[in-house]
Amino acid sequence: FLPAPNGRLVNAMRLEVIYAHRCDFVHQIWCYCDENTPLLAVVAMDREATFRWMQAKQLDPRRTDDLSATHAGHIKAAVLAQLRDVGVACGLQPWELVQAVHVVKTLGQADDDYRQLATPTFVLRRGHLKKRYEKELKVLRASLRSDAPRLAARAKAGRTSARTVDDGRRQ
Repeated sequence: FLPAPNGRLVNAMRLEVIYAHRCDFVHQIWCYCDENTPLLAVVAMDREATFRWMQAKQLDPRRTDDLSATHAGHIKAAVLAQLRDVGVACGLQPWELVQAVHVVKTLGQADDDYRQLATPTFVLRRGHLKKRYEKELKVLRASLRSDAPRLAARAKAGRTSARTVDDGRRQ
């Protein structure tokens, strides 16, 4: 479990399973949050789904390997929208919805020792992944701070759309 803002706990492995199995774009995902940061994700893209999406949007699919340049903004926006749609469809709580995403080709890059990032049963090693993506997490946090008014309005709209029963569960 990861500590989330407002004293909540997030079951990161549960969310990773939900997002990985229900989002076409996601080949592998690592979720992260702490007391001061909403849920962030590092997503390894599914190449085939990305290729099909780029064809549908009439973008140059030969540029799928170049995630950091040409179509990065479009791809990040599409991935984040799909993650949010899946989260809402699955009835996740507002603090369990991904607020920002960093897109990579694979979670274990060629220069990394993949054994450091995952166990023999392919469970992600969170400490190693946090060290590996620390710079990217800082950039995501900074982008969230600059988008804070927009996110607050979105979170408020999300809370008012769901009715709650007396014990606090969503209905």
